Amino acid sequence: AYNQLKKTYTEYGELLEAEGRTSDAVTYHRRALAAAVATRDKAAEAAAHFRLGRALVSSTSPDAAAQGKTHLSKSLDVCTDLGDIRGQGMAYSALAALSQQQGADKSGSEEALTHLKNFLRVSESTGNLEAQAEACHNLGTIYNREGRFDRAVEYFEQNFRLCRQLVKDHGAKTLVVDKARLNLGMAKGNQRLGKYMFVINSDVKSLLYWKNSRQDIR
Repeated sequence: AYNQLKKTYTEYGELLEAEGRTSDAVTYHRRALAAAVATRDKAAEAAAHFRLGRALVSSTSPDAAAQGKTHLSKSLDVCTDLGDIRGQGMAYSALAALSQQQGADKSGSEEALTHLKNFLRVSESTGNLEAQAEACHNLGTIYNREGRFDRAVEYFEQNFRLCRQLVKDHGAKTLVVDKARLNLGMAKGNQRLGKYMFVINSDVKSLLYWKNSRQDIR
């Protein structure tokens, strides 16, 4: 019975999220987590913590972000214990998005950088070029914003190489290369000028809803 409840609560929670009803989605993700704990299914528990954490981060409740971080961290811990590399990547990605979402102060940026570097490391271990490109783009964006232009150029160059490989070997649209080239050019412009003239934006929501290898954890 609990196994069916896990499936039902998860599917309905994700449907509510897709409709933008994140507060309602939180209720069902909590129920899915309780069902996973009741069946002692650690993989399902990690997935439930992740979905609940992501929904809380996306909601408008004042205390939701802190609760969301707790659940995302628990998901990361369980995935690490299980050796679930994809699950770790998704958790690092969502935690990085949360750190960026909470503000551009020094501590928030450093926390985001740490999570993104871990996201990149995990993505490299799975050979996921798309995830690596996403991580490098966001790392470059933060370094650019902080005025650390040498590091920004380093990661945007890596992003550009990865995007070219995605187009050549995996049929990605050439638009991703055009965007990567533009970002690299702006970062190099800032590097030459020695000041923050060209703004490069990070898509925090896409990072929060990233699915490593385009496969959700179960």
